[in-house]
Amino acid sequence: MKKYIGILLILFTIIAKGQTKKEIKETLKNIESKEEFKKYKSKNSHWVIEFIELNTLNSEIPKRLLRLRKGEIKKIKIENGNYYYKLISSSKETEYRASYIYLNADELTKKEIDSIRPIIIKKYKSGVSFIDLVKEYNMDGNSKKGDLGWFKKGKLVPDFEKAVIEHKESDIFTVDVDNSDKYYMKNWYYVVLKTHKDRINKTQTYIRIKEQ
Repeated sequence: MKKYIGILLILFTIIAKGQTKKEIKETLKNIESKEEFKKYKSKNSHWVIEFIELNTLNSEIPKRLLRLRKGEIKKIKIENGNYYYKLISSSKETEYRASYIYLNADELTKKEIDSIRPIIIKKYKSGVSFIDLVKEYNMDGNSKKGDLGWFKKGKLVPDFEKAVIEHKESDIFTVDVDNSDKYYMKNWYYVVLKTHKDRINKTQTYIRIKEQ
């Protein structure tokens, strides 16, 4: 009986100890992709092993992570424990931001739209805030005062997106999206304000293992 108790205590000690530093590093060295991550996560189901993507514009990311080179492994202490990180990839994309006023061609004629848009632009240039102009003229019920937020290329209607990309911060301009595109079978008409300078958004992908 004592022999069995001794064996159980040894097993408990091994389980409680968790993985070694060497095991963690060896595992991380072998993971280069999301597919390999899935394989090792399944193999080590009792480990806390994660695939995470972090936006470098997030000020809460530890600076030590931002300095990691591809393939490098770094141990970082966080509030709830110690973690080993490995950077497996990074990518950069330009993001854009603008606000808009939409004029509905189902309710207005093209002639009416063409007469309203110069008035909107003139009011803006005379000092009326774009937010106030959105409240007065926008016709699609946007709850964010016309603000599109930050977006990457390929996320919006091509004609609209192209116009935003080609303009610089503080430009106010019109955009027409006609029904020639099979995916957009309506005529959409806008007054657009490019509200911010373009920014570079860098995404870094890590494998992270918690020390247990």
